[in-house]
Amino acid sequence: MDGNGRWARNRDLPRLEGHRRGSETVEGIVEACREIGIEYLTLYAFSQENWNRPSDEVLGLMDLLKHFLVAKRPKLIKNDIRLRVIGQIDRLPEGVLRELTKTIAETRHCEKMTLVLALSYSSRSELTELVNQMVRGALAEGDASRVIREDELD
Repeated sequence: MDGNGRWARNRDLPRLEGHRRGSETVEGIVEACREIGIEYLTLYAFSQENWNRPSDEVLGLMDLLKHFLVAKRPKLIKNDIRLRVIGQIDRLPEGVLRELTKTIAETRHCEKMTLVLALSYSSRSELTELVNQMVRGALAEGDASRVIREDELD
C-alpha cells in the first residue's frame, strides 16, 4: 500500500487524503481476492520506518486503521475472512491495539480467507528476532521455519 501520499501530492491533495483513498481501495482488493479463491492475502500497511513520518501523518494513519477495523469488522465476519497481523504491534496506540485485538478475536473462526496486515513491520527485524531467539536458545535452529509457518501464516 505504497504511493498514497505521492498520489495525493500529484493531485494537490493532503497526504492523508491519499492514505484515506488508499484505504477505501483495500476493501475492493480483499473482496476480489476472496472471490477468486485466494486464501491468504498480506497487505503491507505500515512499516517500522513509517514511524519516522511527521506525527500528524502517523496519527492520521492510526486513526484510519482504527476506523477500518471498527467499520469493516462486521463485513470481515460476514465474508468469512480471518484477520491476522505481523509486526511489532506493541508500538501501536492503545485504541488501535484494542480494536485490532478485538477484530482478530472475532474473526478467528473465519475460514474462507486470511487477511494478514503487516503493521509496524520490517522483515529485517523479524529475521533478526528469530536469529536472536536461536542465539538465546529459545528457538532451536530447525524450529525457525516451523515458527514462521505456524505463527505467522496460519
